[in-house]
Amino acid sequence: MLSQRLGLFYNGLEPILDNSSDVRMVVWSWSPTARQMAVTGGVFVVGVSCFCVGAYFSMVNVAPQQERVKAQREALRNYFKKRFGD
Repeated sequence: MLSQRLGLFYNGLEPILDNSSDVRMVVWSWSPTARQMAVTGGVFVVGVSCFCVGAYFSMVNVAPQQERVKAQREALRNYFKKRFGD
């Protein structure tokens, strides 16, 4: 393109060409506003909070799950002993 040969700048994800033929990619055409940054921060905090709550409930429920598995294992072991002998 003629504009690329002349070293004109582009917005978006197109390359930026300058006279030194250095090619860089632009991620954003403009910087985010304060409100956008606040919303991004809020969404991040909510996501981290959900992750922490899930980890907490997972740790709280470990002991009952382990007891249930232990009881099932013992019941199965007793069934096999009764069914097939020792």
